[in-house]
Amino acid sequence: MIGRNSLFIASIVVRIFLLVYGEWQDRTMDVKYTDLDYQVYSDSAKYVLDGKSPYLRHTYRYTPLLAYILIPNWYISFWGKLIFIVCDLLCGYFLIKLLELENESLLWSSTFLLNPIAFNMSTRGSSDSLTSFLLLSTIYFLKKNKIWQAGILYGLSVHFRIYPIIYSFSFYIWVDKEKSSIFTYKRLKFTIISGGLFLWLIFVFWIIYGWEFLYETYLYHFIRKDSRHNFSLYFYILYLTYNFSAKIFGLLAFIPQWALIIYLSLFMTKKNLYSTIIAETFIFVIFNKVCTAQYFIWYITLLPIVIPKINLSFKKWITILLFWIISEAHWLYWGYHLEFLGESVFLQIWIASSLFFISNLWILCEIIKASQIVPNKIAEN
Repeated sequence: MIGRNSLFIASIVVRIFLLVYGEWQDRTMDVKYTDLDYQVYSDSAKYVLDGKSPYLRHTYRYTPLLAYILIPNWYISFWGKLIFIVCDLLCGYFLIKLLELENESLLWSSTFLLNPIAFNMSTRGSSDSLTSFLLLSTIYFLKKNKIWQAGILYGLSVHFRIYPIIYSFSFYIWVDKEKSSIFTYKRLKFTIISGGLFLWLIFVFWIIYGWEFLYETYLYHFIRKDSRHNFSLYFYILYLTYNFSAKIFGLLAFIPQWALIIYLSLFMTKKNLYSTIIAETFIFVIFNKVCTAQYFIWYITLLPIVIPKINLSFKKWITILLFWIISEAHWLYWGYHLEFLGESVFLQIWIASSLFFISNLWILCEIIKASQIVPNKIAEN
């Protein structure tokens, strides 16, 4: 108990310090601490406050609910950051509850609560902690066999950010994993509650904001063309074909991504839910047509409950960490040359993205093999 309390106090102190520091840096330095997306959220909230559409703010690609929640930003500038920090801490709380269910050491939660990427994202104003909280609480209530709560939270998580839909097959199977039948009462109940809430929210906001809501919040992400440099393996080809066939290549990128996710969902979930969903997250991130540092938090959030279930030596974990850091640092080196020095190094960045992809693919294979969620012969191949 003392260890858990100390961990929470330390994580709160770090986040509050960075919140205060960020406000100071924003006021005194040319380079701002606050993420650009936070200003997008705030501007959209102002439009809602004025009785207008949040989508009048260019690049706002989120649910109107987020803009509603952040309306107080126009009275307390760091209101939204406080919300995201609270969601960060709630993530830690549910990670601890999940570790308790598995009789694992609660200190594993420190890999999230004291993770620099995690507290940097929330204190800079990224909303990802909100989705992560909804996702972790969904997993917790699924494990507790509380279908109503799990269904509501999962429906909300997909509404806020469409990406948690990748877990739908795994959750569906896990709800009644003892049953071999495809359709069971519990599975249908979970689907109706989560899917019903998701569709009801879509209907409500479609009535209010029309086609603009559907396009900006959901459909845009399927046909998105992004020529800016990012970690994605597809970045360079989308950059070269931006004015021609980028949409086609972007849609084709979904094929290997979803084929692997569905395969894992159907054949691995019953063996190990935690390892399956982190493998699905890895696949979604590294095979995505756009991949930014913000996406890394999606699997970092899951690490505390997954690490105890993965049979890897300390040496192997260090090797994995070094591979990931070195490949990312190599990409950041070329990103610096492009972004800050203005050099034309697009090819070098794509090569760095390819190496980052290979590194992450190797990590994914190690996780799957060590989790024993596939037969040994397949894992070795």
